[in-house]
Amino acid sequence: MKKLSVLCAFCILAFVGWAHLSHAHKPSYSEDGTFSQRDKPYPVSDVDLSIVVYHKAECKSLQLWMSFEVDQPRELFVQLGVPKIVRLLEYRPFLAILMPGLPKPKVKLPFELPEGYGAKVFDVTDVKRPSKFHEPFTNTTSILLLEQRVPLPKAGKGYIVAWHPKQTGKYWVAVGEREEFGPEDFKLFSDVWFDKTQAFHEVGEYETNNPPSESVCEVQQPQPKTTQNTEQQTPPAQVEPEKQPAGMGCQVGGGPPSPPGFALVVLILIGGLLRRR
Repeated sequence: MKKLSVLCAFCILAFVGWAHLSHAHKPSYSEDGTFSQRDKPYPVSDVDLSIVVYHKAECKSLQLWMSFEVDQPRELFVQLGVPKIVRLLEYRPFLAILMPGLPKPKVKLPFELPEGYGAKVFDVTDVKRPSKFHEPFTNTTSILLLEQRVPLPKAGKGYIVAWHPKQTGKYWVAVGEREEFGPEDFKLFSDVWFDKTQAFHEVGEYETNNPPSESVCEVQQPQPKTTQNTEQQTPPAQVEPEKQPAGMGCQVGGGPPSPPGFALVVLILIGGLLRRR
C-alpha cells in the first residue's frame, strides 16, 4: 500500500511538472575522445529534434564536433551549457557554426575550416551571470551560457564545434526544439541516461567531497597548408567579436503533454523509483 501511494504521488508530480518543463533533450555522451574530431563528429539526424551531447573535455579532446545537413536555408537553434559544479562556474568554452555561405571568421580558429566554409563564432567569456537550466527527470542543473537561433544561408552540410582553448572541464551542446520520446526510451532512461547524466553533473550518488581537478593543456595550433611566408598572418585566437548577452535564459514549454508523452513521463519516474528500491 505504501509503495502504491508513493507511485501515485510520482504520477501527480509528473503531470503537474510537465506544464512548466524546460526543454527535455534526448541525451548522448561523448566519452574517451569520441566526437572530438571533424572526421568523427556526432551526427545530428534532424536539426529540429531536441537532443544534447554531453562532452568531457580532456587534453586530447578539448573540442566537440557535431555534423548536420539541411535541404534549404533556415535557422538552427543551439544552446551551450556547463554543469553547475563549483570548479566549473567560471568555465567558458566557445562555440562556432561552420557552413558554406557564412563569412570567413575574422580571427584564426584552433582548427582548420573545411574548404569553402565560413563560420559564425560565439564568445561567452563576458557572461558573468548566466541563467540556470534544470532538467527535472535526472534532477541535474547546468548554467546556460548561450542560446541562439543561427540563420543558415544555404542548403548543405554544416558543423557545430565547441571547444575550450586550453583547459579540461565539461560542457554540453544542444540543438532542436521538438521534444520526441518513445516507449523505447524508457529502458534507455532506466539503464543508461539517468546514471550517466547524474555522473556527468556529479550529483546524487556521484557527488564527492574530493572532486577531480582540471588541467591546463599544452595545445598545438593547426599548421597552415601553404609554405609561404606566414609572418603577417593573424595570430592564433579563440574568439570573434560576437558576444552572448549576459543572462540569456532558456525557454520554457507552456503546453500540456500529449497522452503518449505523459505516459512516458510516468513510466520513467516509476522506473527510476523501482530501480532504487
